[in-house]
Amino acid sequence: MEAREQWASKLGFILAAVGSAVGLGNIWRFSYVLGESGGFAFLLAYIICIFLIGLPVLLAEITVGRRGQSDAVNSFEEIAPKKPWKIAGILGVLSGSLILSFYGVIAGWVMFYLWSFITGPARNVEEGGYEGFFVDAIGGSFTPVFWQLLFMALVIGVVFFGIKKGIELANRLFMPMLAIIVVVLAVFGLTMDGAGEALSYMFSPDFGQLANMDVWGAAIGQAFFTLSLGMGAMITYASYLPKETKLPSAAGTVVTLDTLFAIFAGLMIFPVVFTFGG
Repeated sequence: MEAREQWASKLGFILAAVGSAVGLGNIWRFSYVLGESGGFAFLLAYIICIFLIGLPVLLAEITVGRRGQSDAVNSFEEIAPKKPWKIAGILGVLSGSLILSFYGVIAGWVMFYLWSFITGPARNVEEGGYEGFFVDAIGGSFTPVFWQLLFMALVIGVVFFGIKKGIELANRLFMPMLAIIVVVLAVFGLTMDGAGEALSYMFSPDFGQLANMDVWGAAIGQAFFTLSLGMGAMITYASYLPKETKLPSAAGTVVTLDTLFAIFAGLMIFPVVFTFGG
């Protein structure tokens, strides 16, 4: 039998895990929930939940994957044969499939906008016409389907080349690029007129809000959503880890980087909101 492929390094696994975790949960949902849930109070509750709840659950999933040395379903079967834990793996795969169904659509939109910006149509939209441009793009019978299929073809291509030459190589290229983009936009946001109000909203202590259970509920939900917990991805990724990899440090690094991405996303978005949205 051929030896099971492994990550070339722990960094490769960390970048892939962070790549799975960082997404709409950090860039859009974190900022949205932060705005809806009291600013600093939610941020503090989120950091507490991410390290006290999210980190242990992530470490548990990574442990299952590394121990099982298989996908999300068979890892549970390997560790606890003929036990109902296998259902958790099946539900995780189903969850990942449902998430891919809407991520593929949104990624197709992003590719369409990038192409439209490069070729000119998106840059030539008149003021006030962006809503119509968006509705026309996603409401067509061909355009959204074409761009979603193109994105899915690229994803399949990356997966086809395996762990080292596919997923790891792609994340070594794209994750640093994403980090640079987010940091640059956050720094630019801090130069805007609403930066002072944004910083005050995000970081000024308001411990009274912590008595609100809705804030804690939102924080726990965000912690699970942003770390891709319960969808089998971390179990599957961890199954390719070498036996000598120290799991606590790997999980801690993933959680820390994911949290930093979320905070920088807030620094990127809230100055714009306070500058133009009041």
